[in-house]
Amino acid sequence: MMHVDIPSRQEFRSLIDLREDVCVSIYLQTTPLSHESDASRIALKNAIREVRTQLQEAQVSTDRQAAVLQPVEALLEDYRFWQFQARSLGVLATPDS
Repeated sequence: MMHVDIPSRQEFRSLIDLREDVCVSIYLQTTPLSHESDASRIALKNAIREVRTQLQEAQVSTDRQAAVLQPVEALLEDYRFWQFQARSLGVLATPDS
């Protein structure tokens, strides 16, 4: 079964109104075939590496970088999460959410 989590109208409104000093958006292709999820996990790992580089270039403090990236990095080891993907993944993160 594919996991499809479509944001509600209220969730979209919350995103539109969000104002933070650091906001990260990562979008990538995934697969509903759990035995092929390693490629998606690798793509997320590479995206995190790119985000970290961009945050460093923007001179974001290491504390703020860690606050925004640690929850995203935790997804890399969450094997249950990777078992139930659809065809795409959007990760939206701030240091506080």
